[in-house]
Amino acid sequence: MQKFLALLEKNVQWFALGLGTILLLWTLYTYVLQPPVFVVQRGQTLTAAEIDPATVKGPVMDLRHDIDRKPDDTLQKMQAPNYVDSFENVIKNPGLPKLVRLPMPSSVSGVNVIRDIPGGAAEGIVVTELPSIPRPELDQTQTGRSTVQLPNPNAQPQPGNVKVELPTEDRDWVRQTAKIPMAKLLNEFNKTFNTPKVREKGINLMQTAVLQVELIRQERLPNGEPGQEEVVPGLQITPKKPFPPANAPPEDVLNYLDWANKNNADITNPGFYQVIEGDQPGKAPIQKPRPVVNTPPPPPAETPHPRPRPPAKPAKKYAPQDAQRPANGLMPTAGPGLPAPPGGSIFGGTTPGTGADKGPARFDVAQAGQAQPIDVVAYDDSVKPGHTYRYKMRYKLLNPLYQTVNLAPPNLSGQFALVSQDSTWSDWVTVTPRVTFFVASTFSDTVRFDVFTWERGRLVRKPFSARAGDTIADTSWILVDQRKDIRNNEDYILLVNQETGITERRDIAADRRNPQYQQMQKEAVADSGGSAPTAQAFR
Repeated sequence: MQKFLALLEKNVQWFALGLGTILLLWTLYTYVLQPPVFVVQRGQTLTAAEIDPATVKGPVMDLRHDIDRKPDDTLQKMQAPNYVDSFENVIKNPGLPKLVRLPMPSSVSGVNVIRDIPGGAAEGIVVTELPSIPRPELDQTQTGRSTVQLPNPNAQPQPGNVKVELPTEDRDWVRQTAKIPMAKLLNEFNKTFNTPKVREKGINLMQTAVLQVELIRQERLPNGEPGQEEVVPGLQITPKKPFPPANAPPEDVLNYLDWANKNNADITNPGFYQVIEGDQPGKAPIQKPRPVVNTPPPPPAETPHPRPRPPAKPAKKYAPQDAQRPANGLMPTAGPGLPAPPGGSIFGGTTPGTGADKGPARFDVAQAGQAQPIDVVAYDDSVKPGHTYRYKMRYKLLNPLYQTVNLAPPNLSGQFALVSQDSTWSDWVTVTPRVTFFVASTFSDTVRFDVFTWERGRLVRKPFSARAGDTIADTSWILVDQRKDIRNNEDYILLVNQETGITERRDIAADRRNPQYQQMQKEAVADSGGSAPTAQAFR
């Protein structure tokens, strides 16, 4: 044993080389001389490169030969089911329930997107056209001027009825009312949505909702022609969702419908600002004399203290007390005045927390058609004093076919709003200028005017004297000349508006006889002293 170990230690390198040589020869035999991957097919050993040709020459040729053979009893026949006939049978079977898509996600008002219509209601196309929505009938056009509180939607009620200070501003406005003729709307819906085919299927397509009311205006240009039509943006009191365009994604449309359900009164009868002084929308103009204040002369330089400010008028004369007024400064609104249909709001089911003052959103035309027309209101507070406008309206209703299937062609069921025809134009209305002046008297080359200005809810009277070339206080009118009419020997003046270029003749005697001027003179308090301001005082 000792001799063997000594021999192994002496020749260990040769033993290692021998083992390495044996491993190398085995590797060459396994991976070079023999194929690494092979299969045995019909007694033949095939490599990876030989499998495909052998398959084509073998099993594929056998299959082709069997296919080309004439059919006989030795071949088993395959019977594939007729899926087309089965599908048509399921669709045409009147005893199977059909599914109709309703226009609302399941998260809104607890209504499912898909609902069963009993009796196979979706069988075939039953509606081939949409109704022609009748135009609204204009009612009253009211203009006014008010000192209003500007709302703050982010204001929060203060504990202990602490007064919430809100800014005030003078606003000129136009209020246009109209009526949606329910009898005419019922007639149009009956022609399309209440046909024998629709009734045979047991479908109620008579429910809809007012989605939008648009007020369109034209301004009369200086040449007397009407200007371009423009859609009035409305009062920016509370945020409103923009109306989705025709190509809007379905989720945008459904979000708008959800908003319309919860805020329908903001569509048909929007609220107005809190009025502190002046005209009240929807009420007759104020008949009692407005407070007219004469502008006092400036205090002498030696006066140590300024003239004390008169006490403010109590707000309760014009608006609720602060404890009763909403923190955001909004007036309460009212709905269209229709009874709520069975099931509640625009998409079936009542809307939590809306209250009766919000009014119903969805209504059944078949029931509402026997009731009074729906009153709608729109405001325009972007008018300019002294300018003349006229208005028309249109409204949009929810398409009862929207998002339904198998009831109407896709171009009809994909349209979510039915747009009414435009109403006729209202009469031209002129917004009262904020500054009105009359000729009070003349002396030599000087003309004395009484200028009345609406300022912060009060009508302020300012006597003013001018000569030819002077601009009348707080206006864009320039006194051009003072002349005498040789036909009746009466004095008159010529004026020109430096903004529009319009010229005007004022007969002094006619101004003095003007009923409006005489009423203002009766309301005005006699000047307490001091001379009338001149043109130099306003330059």
